[in-house]
Amino acid sequence: MTNATTTASNASEQLHRFMRDLFATFCIAEGLLSLLTNTMTICDIPKMSSLQTPSIVLIICLATFDILDLLAAIMYITINYNLDVSENIRSSFCKTYTFLVYSCILGNILRILGIGFDRFLYIIYPFKYNRYVTMEGFKVYAPVMWLITAVVCTEFPYQAYKQD
Repeated sequence: MTNATTTASNASEQLHRFMRDLFATFCIAEGLLSLLTNTMTICDIPKMSSLQTPSIVLIICLATFDILDLLAAIMYITINYNLDVSENIRSSFCKTYTFLVYSCILGNILRILGIGFDRFLYIIYPFKYNRYVTMEGFKVYAPVMWLITAVVCTEFPYQAYKQD
């Protein structure tokens, strides 16, 4: 009976390890693909003069947040693989991972809202659009959204991993 229990336990552990490795491989593959496509987006769009519109500023910001999301995935894999690191480093990884995840979510939401508002103005007020929506306005909007995201999301990691 003990041999059967040990064999079942070993099989369960091997399955768990396999699923964890499969998930990590998937995350790394998705991350590398994301890194490649978003880097191409960030590098190629500014070179094309036909794409110099206010919405493009937000698309570049979305691509940048996707790259930050890749860093969060790498941190998740690092934390999940029980590397031989001290508890302080592990805690710092957890806080940074939480900050990156929350900031990517909030940042992408704010940028998508900005793109939606931009498209709304373009459809509803097509003749006034160029007067109200300018590259200068979006070049101010983008850093303000980065700042709001950083300020709002800085507190989450410290609340999530607060020591009692």
